[in-house]
Amino acid sequence: TPNPATLDWGVAGGATSYNVRYKKVSEPTSVATWATPTNTVNNTLNLTGLTPATEYHFEVAAVGASCTVYTGSFTFATLCTSEAIPTDTQSFEDASMPICWTETVVSGTNNWAPVTDNDGVPSAHTGTQFLGKLYQNSDALAFSQPIDMTTAGPNGARLNVWVYRNDAHDPTDRIAFHINTTADISGATQLLEIFPQISVAPTVPGDGWYNYITDIPPG
Repeated sequence: TPNPATLDWGVAGGATSYNVRYKKVSEPTSVATWATPTNTVNNTLNLTGLTPATEYHFEVAAVGASCTVYTGSFTFATLCTSEAIPTDTQSFEDASMPICWTETVVSGTNNWAPVTDNDGVPSAHTGTQFLGKLYQNSDALAFSQPIDMTTAGPNGARLNVWVYRNDAHDPTDRIAFHINTTADISGATQLLEIFPQISVAPTVPGDGWYNYITDIPPG
C-alpha cells in the first residue's frame, strides 16, 4: 500500500476502544481526519494513502477509561520518495533541514543548516535563508532528497546552484557537489567543486552570489 504508517500508543486502563485523529502538520484542525476521528479497539492503527515526505500530528483519546481527553500531539513523518526532474528549487526557508535532506559532521563540530547569515555571507541570494555552515577547520556533508534520474528525458539533467564567494574565505575552503545512488560520499562522483575565496579559480571580481551549472552524467 503506498505511503503507509502504523501508529501505536500505550494501553489505557479501563479503555474499551480509542479515538484517533491525525492530520498534516500544515493542515487546519477542520480537516476530516482530525475533525472526525477513527475508532479502534486496538492500541495500534494502520494508516494508508498518506502524502510522502510529510510531517503529521496525531492524538489519541481512550473511550470508557477514567480519562477520555485527547493526548498531546505526537509527530511522525512519512518516508521520502524519489523526486522527478525538474525538481523544485530548494531555498531552505524552514527553520530546520528539509524533511528529505540529511546532514552529518565529518570532522570538527560545525554542520550544515538553514541560516540567514554566517561566515561572511550577509544574506540569502533569494528569500531569507540559505544552506550554510561555519568553516573553522570542520567538514560536513549534506544529502538531498532522492532524485529519479530516469525522468531526466533525452536532454539529461543538470546541477544548478548559487554559491556565495568573498575575499574573507581561506583559499583552502571548498564546497563540492557529488552524485551517488545512496546517501554516502563513498563511491560518489564529483560534479562540481567551488572555492568560496574569490581569488581562487574560477576567479570572480568581488563578493557576492555566483551561479554554477554543470551536467549530470547519464547512468
